[in-house]
Amino acid sequence: MTSDRSYEFEVALSFAGEDRSLASKLANILRRRGVKVFFDEYEKAIQLDPNYFSAHKGRGNVLYELKRYKDALAAYNRAIQLNPKDADVYVRKGETLKHILADQKNAKQSRRKSANSVSNDSKQ
Repeated sequence: MTSDRSYEFEVALSFAGEDRSLASKLANILRRRGVKVFFDEYEKAIQLDPNYFSAHKGRGNVLYELKRYKDALAAYNRAIQLNPKDADVYVRKGETLKHILADQKNAKQSRRKSANSVSNDSKQ
């Protein structure tokens, strides 16, 4: 049975120590079904060479796209330790920090609204 359906999904597969051959097979199956897949090989590269600058920077980029900003920041910081002359990684770190600060600001506003709501409820 064939399907004429098309999918608009994007999937990012990121593994730290799991069975990579299984992950690769899963990525290939999804690709054949029309799903856009990004398979993170940076973890493997870092395991093989913990001082591989490009792998840390690339890992940061993947984590940023996944909106895992604190993890991305850690990856960018490690990349900067390894190559403090790469201007692009500083730009990416700055963008990541903007998201972290925005998330913190939104969380603070939510806490204030919650506290005001509780305070207003207790007055009634």
